[in-house]
Amino acid sequence: MKRWMFALALVASGAHADTPPQTLGLDDYLALVGQRNLDLAAQRYNVPIAQAQVTVAKLFPEPQLSGGIDSIDIRFSGAPTTYGLGLSQEIELGGKRKNRIRSAEHAVTGAKDDLEDFVRNLRGQAADAYVDAIAARLVLDRKQATFDKLTQLVQRNEDSRRAGNIGDLPVIQSKVEADKFKGDLLAAAGDVRRADIALGQLVGTSQPLAPKGDLNIAPRTFDAAKLIADAKLHRPDVQSARAAVAAAEAKIDLAHSNIAIDPTFSLGWSHATATNNSESYGVIAPSPAADFLTATVAIPLPFARRKFKGELEAATATHGQAEQQLKVAELKVEVEIQQALATYAAAIDRVKLYESGILTNAEKVLDETSYNFTRGSGTQLEVLDAARTLDEVYLDYYQALADHAHALIAVEQAAGIWDVKL
Repeated sequence: MKRWMFALALVASGAHADTPPQTLGLDDYLALVGQRNLDLAAQRYNVPIAQAQVTVAKLFPEPQLSGGIDSIDIRFSGAPTTYGLGLSQEIELGGKRKNRIRSAEHAVTGAKDDLEDFVRNLRGQAADAYVDAIAARLVLDRKQATFDKLTQLVQRNEDSRRAGNIGDLPVIQSKVEADKFKGDLLAAAGDVRRADIALGQLVGTSQPLAPKGDLNIAPRTFDAAKLIADAKLHRPDVQSARAAVAAAEAKIDLAHSNIAIDPTFSLGWSHATATNNSESYGVIAPSPAADFLTATVAIPLPFARRKFKGELEAATATHGQAEQQLKVAELKVEVEIQQALATYAAAIDRVKLYESGILTNAEKVLDETSYNFTRGSGTQLEVLDAARTLDEVYLDYYQALADHAHALIAVEQAAGIWDVKL
C-alpha cells in the first residue's frame, strides 16, 4: 500500500466508504462505460424510434369499408328499402411510398451515426476523467512525499532542541510548514476521492472506481493531412450530416411526388327490397327485389396546389440548409484536428522540458540544502524553500503529463480514431 493511502482512507471513511474502490484498466473501464452509461442507454432508443418510422412509411393507404341503409320509405308509400355495402381504396401515384421510405431510411442512418458520435464523445469524456483520476493520485503521492520530508525535519529539530543545539523557534517553524502540507495532503486525498466518484458516475453508479496505469505516454507523430481526409470520410458526425443531405433530397422527391393526384376507386353493392302490391299502399307499379353493383373513381380537384408548392419550397430550403451543415461539419473536423495537433505538439515539448533536467536539479537542490543544514552551514528557511520548490516542480510536471494525455485524447477524438493506452 502506498504511503498516501492513509490520507485517502481518512477521506474515504469520512464519506462512509468501507471498502476500497474497484480498480480498472482504461480498456476495461471504457468497455464498462459503453455497457452501463445511463445517457448512452437513453440515446440508443433513437435508433429503434427511427426504424419504427420506416415501418410507418411502408404502410399503404388503408381501404375503407362502408355499409348501411341507402334509403328507407318513411312515408310508407310502398317504395323499396335499399341496403348498401361499399369498398374504396386510395391509390398512391408518383412514387410517394418509395420516396417516403427512402427518407425514413436515411433518418435511420442518421440516427445510427448520431449514436456513434455520442459514443465517440462519451469515450473522450471517460478517458479524460480517467486521466484526471491518475493525475490526482500523482499529486497525492507527491504531497505525501513532501510531508514525509517535513516530518523528518521536525523530528531532527526536536532532537536538536533536546540536545540544546537550537531553540523553540526552528521547531515551531518546521511544524507549521509540516501541518500546512498535511492540510494539502488531505485536500489531495479528497481530490482523488472526487475523481474516483466521477469515474463511477460515467458507468451509472455513485460508487467510486479507481484507475490503473500511469501517464508516461511515449510521444507520437501524426500525419495531419491523412487524419483530416479520413475524418471527413468516416467521423460519425460528418456521416450524420451527409445522411441529413440524403434525407433532404428524398424529401424533395417526396414533395414532387405529392403533387401527383391520388385517385380513389370504389366498388359498391346495394340491395333493394320488393315492393308490396297491396292496395292499402296505393302502389301502381310494384317492383321485385333487386341487387346492384356500382364502380366509381374519385379524383381530387387540384385547388390546393399552393400547398404542394409550399411543401416543395420547404424541402428545397431544408436541403440547402443540410448541405451547408455538411460543409460546417467538414470544416469543424479540419479545425479541430489542426488545433488538437498544435496543442499536442506543445504538450510534448512541455513534458520534455521537465524531463530534461528540471526535476533532477530540483531534487539536487533539496538534497544539498538539507545536507548543509544538518552540518550547520545552511538555514532551515533554505530547506523549506527548496522543499516547496520541489513540490511545485513535481506538481507542474504531473500537470504537464496530464495535459499531454488530454491532448492525445483530443487528437484521436478529433480524428475519429482510438488506440490510446495508459
